[in-house]
Amino acid sequence: MSNNSSLTGWKGEEYVIKEVHFIILALLIVAVNSCVIVTVWRKRILHKWQNYLLVSLALSDLSTGLVGLPISFICSFAISPNTACPFCSVAYIFTKFISVSTILHLLIVTYERFMFIVYPFHYERITAKHVRFMLILAVTWFISLAVASVPFAWMNPSKCGETKNAKTWLYYNVITVILFLLIPMILFIYAYVSMFLVARVHIRRQERLLTRLPESRSPAEPNMAPRKEARVAVIFILMWTTFVICWGPYFALAIIDEWKEKVIVPEKLWQAADVLRFLTSLLNPLLYSFLKKDFCQALGMSCCVQQSASCGCCLPYDKRFNRRCEVPLHSNVAQRLSDNGHAALMTQTSTVH
Repeated sequence: MSNNSSLTGWKGEEYVIKEVHFIILALLIVAVNSCVIVTVWRKRILHKWQNYLLVSLALSDLSTGLVGLPISFICSFAISPNTACPFCSVAYIFTKFISVSTILHLLIVTYERFMFIVYPFHYERITAKHVRFMLILAVTWFISLAVASVPFAWMNPSKCGETKNAKTWLYYNVITVILFLLIPMILFIYAYVSMFLVARVHIRRQERLLTRLPESRSPAEPNMAPRKEARVAVIFILMWTTFVICWGPYFALAIIDEWKEKVIVPEKLWQAADVLRFLTSLLNPLLYSFLKKDFCQALGMSCCVQQSASCGCCLPYDKRFNRRCEVPLHSNVAQRLSDNGHAALMTQTSTVH
């Protein structure tokens, strides 16, 4: 460490080069989430309240790249405790705010699709008034801000080293882990398993309908239903594991940190947890926005031949059967899954092709 760095209270240029991956990650987060917001704003076809949920999620993730990562970087860039403490306190509170906000948004987006796929008739009644979702989003942001603001009841932002409230911090972190990690993990499992079971019924029923149509499949062609079911399962497992891997270490280390006198966490482990918790802000728009059919259409991501675009560019497509959209679907669930305006589940399934 140079004498100049010690005098200024900040680390030297070599530290910036060493941590350049955080700068790159912040730029990617801002670019991808800005793309989601701008795309919804510019494309009239995306002006639906379902996409406004994704815009709210993108705003939460965007703030990670614009505010969360820079403040955390400044916190780690400072040498003097007096210089670092205010930035580290703000970074901690802001990260807690964004983590709660992002997790609640993911739950809302997931259960919006869950209601549409599993309980379509209740879905129509619930979504008849769009103001309900505006209230849900407002409550989501309020809860996130309230949870993040709780530590101000006992913490002093200018004195990070105080240990007199160690038990209070421990209780606070344990409660947040239960409410915003363990319970969401269970809720995600229930939603994904339920949607998978409905998708499997739809896939098998559609497979039977295709086999009854002339020239829809050659005699030697194997049954495609198991492969489609596997793709659905892969997508849902990917979403769940992404959530657990990205957020699990962050919440776990927050608890372990309260026992820092007994347990010493390696610095490399802290850095890995930081990368993972920030990485979720980059993966969320890729998993929840760009896999949607209307986003694929708006961004020109064609998943099938151009002449079948009216069937849905991101729907599973069989080149041997150009009239796939004309397949009569005698199931209410199947008909809803194939609807041009709401193809969330089948869109995700097709992206694994």
